[in-house]
Amino acid sequence: MTSEYLDTPIGLLEITGDDSHIYAVQFVEEKKEADTYTFLPRELAKGLEQLEAYFKGSLSTFDLQLAERGTAFQRRVWTHTSAIPKGQIKTYKQVQQELGEGAPRAIGQALGKNPFLIVIPCHRVLASTGDLTGYAGGKDRKAWLLSFEKAYQAPKQLSLF
Repeated sequence: MTSEYLDTPIGLLEITGDDSHIYAVQFVEEKKEADTYTFLPRELAKGLEQLEAYFKGSLSTFDLQLAERGTAFQRRVWTHTSAIPKGQIKTYKQVQQELGEGAPRAIGQALGKNPFLIVIPCHRVLASTGDLTGYAGGKDRKAWLLSFEKAYQAPKQLSLF
């Protein structure tokens, strides 16, 4: 398992993985001492490539092998959240109602343990009031991601009249 870094418009991302899985995608303040390797591990390279495409606006859905290490409930919340389309949002209460278990607060706590920021788009889940609560990357990054994704939604049909 090794880490690679990606400079993004909203900070430095550390992507940890190997040939078979991605173990984490997190914002960090600085790079750790770099690993030395001849070839970037396959799944880590794929994760880096997909995150670069995401920040260019050309990727809507990630296709990565994630090594999810949470409780069964957390994994269900993460899987459900992964299905929220780019450019759309839901509330913690909506996610709870759709899952049919937990409480909105439990949904928020599960999303707070999400080790795959951006890839599992917990930034797309808001409080019922619309407040940008509970994002491990910080409210400013959450706001930026939501704005960025909205700008890259599928274009609407143009009316000629």
